[in-house]
Amino acid sequence: MTSTNAGPRPIAMNEGNVQETMAFRSQNVNQYPVQQPIQIAVQQPMQYAVPNQIQYVVQNPVQPKVQLHAQNDQAAPTTRWLYGYFGVAVALYHGVWTILWLIAWFIGAAIGVDGYGALFFWCGFIPSFLCFIWLIMDSTVLCCNSSGSRVNICCCPCFHNGKWAMVLPMAIATFLRCILYIVLFGITADILMSFGEEKAIDNVFFIILTYAAFDAGPLILLTVDWYYYYSGSDGIFGKETNPMRCVVGQSAVLFVISWSFIAVFQEYADNALEFIWPWLLHGIISTAALMFCALIQCNGIVTGIQLSSPCFLTVSKVMAAAMGIAVIAVLIFTIEAIVYGDGFIPPFVFVIYLYYYTALSVPSVMAMASFKSPEAAQARMKQVMGPKDGKSAVVACEMREF
Repeated sequence: MTSTNAGPRPIAMNEGNVQETMAFRSQNVNQYPVQQPIQIAVQQPMQYAVPNQIQYVVQNPVQPKVQLHAQNDQAAPTTRWLYGYFGVAVALYHGVWTILWLIAWFIGAAIGVDGYGALFFWCGFIPSFLCFIWLIMDSTVLCCNSSGSRVNICCCPCFHNGKWAMVLPMAIATFLRCILYIVLFGITADILMSFGEEKAIDNVFFIILTYAAFDAGPLILLTVDWYYYYSGSDGIFGKETNPMRCVVGQSAVLFVISWSFIAVFQEYADNALEFIWPWLLHGIISTAALMFCALIQCNGIVTGIQLSSPCFLTVSKVMAAAMGIAVIAVLIFTIEAIVYGDGFIPPFVFVIYLYYYTALSVPSVMAMASFKSPEAAQARMKQVMGPKDGKSAVVACEMREF
């Protein structure tokens, strides 16, 4: 019997030597992963054929088993010190306010004002409590998110989807806190109108807007940061890959705080400049920082941590120095108010608020100063990512034949 296959004649078992057989097998192994059936000649005794005639039988050769080993060459996530500095301040702030809102809720319930009690509980206590607990959950498993898994929160394997387990409760807390200030403004405006003080409504709006940005702004930043980070990115406060996120986020919050605070004092103080000059400086610099980020983004000058223009790189360093000066000016002004004040507010409250304020500004200063030239940025990324240039993952194949 002869083969009807028009392909090349395979090597018969009795025609080749050992070297030809091994070369034949190696050739087929190297053609992995597609292995076509081949013809192997076997010599078998046949009842109704001429003795010792070679018969070609189509057989499937033994397929080599391949084991894939995925090796992730990315370095472990760097410690996000800016996030740690910011997170500790927000945790202290909302830890204190958790107690204060709970006391306000009990007082409202005790005096029989049910509406205010429910408002203080759902829009005051619950958001602060959620923020405090979720910051603890985030820090216990990752400790500034330097190592470990991004999908297991608080060392608990039940939170398999870390992104929504962290982001969704924080988004709810942020929404409830915004509802609090909207309702407070409505209540205050109604009271002022009942007393015929309609002119004061605009000023009350800016007062509430100032503290709303100071109080709820960090909640918004945390929500956005966790959304990016638990999606696999560097978040807002990771300056190693995208520092502009931190600059834009915190500058936007300080922009609202500064200019609304200036609007409050402009009407009620005769010598307003004496009280508002630090925040005026802060407002101008925050506005300039936002315009700078918009300019480099729209013109394609920024790519991650690098600025392609030496001129804009110099401007970023000047902007970082100006932002730092604004922070120092506000700190000096506030410390003088503590020293020469009447002692109505306890010093530890001022200390918490000062730390909280620096957490709203210092990370953006460091992020603005972290922009680099393309050459320095590439050297920095090689140092962070490890020795594998331009490769995020390498798949090694180990072939075994059984």
